Amino acid sequence: MENGPIETGVCILGSWHTTFGASCVAALLTILGSIVFEYLRMRIFRPILKIKRYSSESEHIQPAKVPGKNPGYHDSYYVKVAVNNVSRTVAKDCRAYLSTLCLVDANGEVLETLLSESLRLCWAFEGTSKEGNKMLHKGIDIPNGATVCFDVYSSKFENANPPHESRIVEFASESIRYSPMFANKIELGKKYRFDLVVTCDGGDPVWFSILLDIGKKWDSLKVISIRG
Repeated sequence: MENGPIETGVCILGSWHTTFGASCVAALLTILGSIVFEYLRMRIFRPILKIKRYSSESEHIQPAKVPGKNPGYHDSYYVKVAVNNVSRTVAKDCRAYLSTLCLVDANGEVLETLLSESLRLCWAFEGTSKEGNKMLHKGIDIPNGATVCFDVYSSKFENANPPHESRIVEFASESIRYSPMFANKIELGKKYRFDLVVTCDGGDPVWFSILLDIGKKWDSLKVISIRG
């Protein structure tokens, strides 16, 4: 009879420990489950951007009529890249950057690096941004299933007196685009490698390179390859 109360106390204490342990395990599993669920949700519904591949590299070069220093509209050619949103959600704040610009030889070996820091490029028809303009650092939203292009390089001829040619890397910043450091620094009769990256909020960056052959005339452009 004397051992009865002692055994009951031990039983109650053991039951409390079991209940407390089970509650801790359940709480831990709930937390871990929430973390795993959120990770899977973000991976499944994260934005996914892809570079559109054309049947011919020449399709990346498109003619246009654009204004220039002289009155009227003038013949030009643009090197463009098309970006697809292949995910189930909107890709927000998408930006395109030129990270490296190199002069290369016939074998693709680097002869000179003209740019080694990331500068934003223009989406097609976006227009340039002046310094201090917040739009310079704001990306665009690409809906799921949509395709949007951005400009990499342009070559223009103005049939005026005297004639005027321009070869421009399509930076979003107007001051950088027309600065002595970059304006008309792309020379005729040479090859260049453009290393590019496209980013969006919550998505993986897309890295790729364009090897561009600049002919001996303003309208002689050839995309040799796109890798990435």
